[in-house]
Amino acid sequence: MLQRYFIWVLPIFCLAFSQDRGIAQAGEVEKPACPFYYHKTLKKNVYTQVEIEAEYEGGSAAWQRYLNKHLKYPQEMIDNEDLQTSVSATCIVDTDGRIIGPKITNKSDTSDYSPLDKHFIQIIKSMPKWVPAICEGKKVASEKKIIISCIRLEIEEP
Repeated sequence: MLQRYFIWVLPIFCLAFSQDRGIAQAGEVEKPACPFYYHKTLKKNVYTQVEIEAEYEGGSAAWQRYLNKHLKYPQEMIDNEDLQTSVSATCIVDTDGRIIGPKITNKSDTSDYSPLDKHFIQIIKSMPKWVPAICEGKKVASEKKIIISCIRLEIEEP
């Protein structure tokens, strides 16, 4: 019997939570509204929590359509029955919406990337610009974690 595989892709955006912006008491130092670190290569601050998250232009529905159009589960993984169920990647969304430095979470060496990991990174690199994150009313570069989950549906044909 011939088997066909359908892979359903569910994008999951990991959102950072906004900081509690309480008022500092006398003698206390007020914490910054949005924590950040200095990125030496970019020569700018990259925020780890923001007031408004960076998002794909058009929101999650547009992101789902983009993935449905561009993400193809690698045939070699289906042939080998090596079905990876999720991929988690991190990147920086710059102030102009460009995606910078995407990498697979928990894999420091690209030689450890599966075919799906490599394909997902290529999709992230080829994406159109995003709407950048906002902190204190200004566009900021921010970290973004993106997870996709794949569900394998196996259909037997007579």
